[in-house]
Amino acid sequence: MSSTPHDSFFKDVFGPGKKHLPSLIPLIDRSLASRIDISSLEYLPGESIAEDLAHSTRSDLSASLLLSGARIDGEDARIAFIFEHKSSLPHHIHIPLLSLVSALLSRDLREGRKPCPVIPVVLYHGRAPWTLPMRLSEALELSPELAPRLPDFELTLIDLSRFSDEALRESIAHPEPLVSLSVMKHIFESPESVLGHFVRLIKNLSPPRDILKRIVDTTLHYISHAKRHHHPQEIRTIFTTFLAEEKMTTVLDLLKEEGRQEGRQEAQDKDITRLLQHTSLSPQEIASILEVDLSRVLSLADSNSSVRNGKTPEK
Repeated sequence: MSSTPHDSFFKDVFGPGKKHLPSLIPLIDRSLASRIDISSLEYLPGESIAEDLAHSTRSDLSASLLLSGARIDGEDARIAFIFEHKSSLPHHIHIPLLSLVSALLSRDLREGRKPCPVIPVVLYHGRAPWTLPMRLSEALELSPELAPRLPDFELTLIDLSRFSDEALRESIAHPEPLVSLSVMKHIFESPESVLGHFVRLIKNLSPPRDILKRIVDTTLHYISHAKRHHHPQEIRTIFTTFLAEEKMTTVLDLLKEEGRQEGRQEAQDKDITRLLQHTSLSPQEIASILEVDLSRVLSLADSNSSVRNGKTPEK
């Protein structure tokens, strides 16, 4: 099981059955991506190589996903990509990745196939800048005399902090992986900052309603769990405030449907209160945006006004 909300979100979006993992390839090398038939890539089942790895090694690679079977320039080219997600600096990451590369090569030999090239890729979006060695020989601090005599490889790094928001939009066409990576890039900012970015992004992309609902559900869940020091309702309320300010009624409708299903009248009252306190919207506009009775908004407005004036609201 993934140990962090970041790992869980990564697998929710890019795991088997989602078909989004190949969208990471342009972030590795756009020229290579243009030559690969993305539809030819297939997920490798992790269970088939698990027997070759110690339990401790597998746990270090809890967020690894694999692709293989690419066609490059129209020709079959057996090649495997290992995608390992990390939200903090992964010291000694070369060792478990080397174990996984070795397991894949050993499986090919065991099954009578020529071993295929394996490319380990680390997707990183931690708070700290990436400062770790790229080559295994550098991580082991080998002398120039020893380095050529031992197995060595260089990590392929996708450091989201090195991509501008515009560069991500240019590299990734599908809205779901684009939004996901962009939010992961900004996730360690304040809730207001990451939620504001999230809202502006989905507003500009305007994905179809079914995709929009999936994006909102998974991403809001991720942000709520990643911001452990903030109550999920606080995250939802901040999100609703931005939506109201941007007049994004479709997403507000999705949230209202969810609220009706879960009986969240209290949550809606908090949304109304926050809009009254932190926006210039009139009670009439709030009632129209949230599709609630104006009398309910006015009642909450009166209660907030009484509290600000030092009075106890009548019950």
